[in-house]
Parts: sequence; structure tokens; C-alpha cells
Amino acid sequence: MHVGPSVRSVLAFQRRHQTTCQNQLRGGDMRWLRKDGLLFVKWKDTKEVTTCSTFHKAYSGATVRRRVKEGGQWCVKDIPVPDAVRDYNKFMGGVDFSDALIQYYSVRGKTMKWYKTFFYHFIDIAVVNSFIMLKMLAAGNGESPLTQKQFREVLMKELVEASKVTVPTPKPSPSDICMPAYYAQSATDKRRKCVACKQQGRKTKTPVYCTKCDVALCITSSRNCFLEYHCKV
Repeated sequence: MHVGPSVRSVLAFQRRHQTTCQNQLRGGDMRWLRKDGLLFVKWKDTKEVTTCSTFHKAYSGATVRRRVKEGGQWCVKDIPVPDAVRDYNKFMGGVDFSDALIQYYSVRGKTMKWYKTFFYHFIDIAVVNSFIMLKMLAAGNGESPLTQKQFREVLMKELVEASKVTVPTPKPSPSDICMPAYYAQSATDKRRKCVACKQQGRKTKTPVYCTKCDVALCITSSRNCFLEYHCKV
């Protein structure tokens, strides 16, 4: 093992020496323990960071610039950083970088459904990948890129605006609608046998037919074969 956290080693080593590192740390503070060539370091950045290494020194004077609050005012200052953390940030791969960006503004919420956890994580990956591509395009064009927070705010506004756009529902053409009509201009001309009545053993003639189905169907005050026929189809 070289640089980076090893879950089993960190947990086992931390449990054995928990009382040594239980004091609350402030920004830039670190605690370390070494045993049998294994170095365990806990460092306070925005959150507590724990690492294990087999060849690093605990601290050789390296620093990083961070925004800190002193006397009620925010300022930028150099704070100590362990060598293992410094090298990890320098040489970490794209997956580690993507995971780090996701943790800042994750959309994932608490849920008991495993598939929802996957879904939220895929959204995080898609948003972060889009943000990385935007930064690359901005750098190529010599522009100042947005921060991830600004990018997510713009993305949220655009998604809200896109949801307000309503697409008009196309009206169906008259040929796609079942409508009653007369065969002729007069109700007494071109009367044909009602299909529904014929199925029930009645012989009834009607001047009405369905414009889509092209079958004769009677409509009277006591019987509506037009409606009954289409409820069965």
C-alpha cells in the first residue's frame, strides 16, 4: 500500500488508538500515530481527513491555502497539511476527483430504496461530468469558469424554465374520431340495417352511420346502438 486510505487498516488502527485522537481538531491541526512502518494521520480540513501510508513522513512543513475565519472575518492563510494528504491530492485520478466534487453538493437524500440511491448517484455523476466539461471548454476559450455552485444554480434555473414550456397537444383529425352522420340529407333516404340490432336479432333500419367505422348504427330516444357498439369495440 502506498498513498490513500485503506479501510481495514484505518478502522483497526483507529479503534486501538481512539482515545489518542479523540480531541476535537481545528483547521490545520493534525494527529498521527506510527506502528510497524504504518503511519496513521488524522488532519482537520473542512472536515476530518484520515489517511494511512507506509512510506510518508507525518509532516515535513508542507502547507495549503484555505479560507479561515479569524476574529469574525474570513481570510486566506496557509495551514499545515500532512505529506500523505498533499501527495494524494496531487496524484489522485479522475474517479477520486469526481467523487470529491460530488460530495460538495450531492442530491442524494435518505431513502430505504436501493434503486433510488443508484438513481440519485447517477444524477450526481451526470451533473459533475457536465461541470467538468464546462470547465474544460471555458479553459480552452480563455474564459473564467463558473464554480460548481454557480453551475448548479444556472442548471437548476434552466431546468425550471424548461418545465414551464408546454407543448400543445395536436388535435385529432375528423377521420380519426367516431362521429354519427346521416347517409343522405334526408332521414328517410338511404336507410340501412343497424349492425348492433342485427347482432341482437332485430331488423332495424337507420339513416345514421359512424364516419370512422363506416357501419350503420341507430340512435333513438329508447335505444342508442351507436354508443353500445363503440363501448364493445
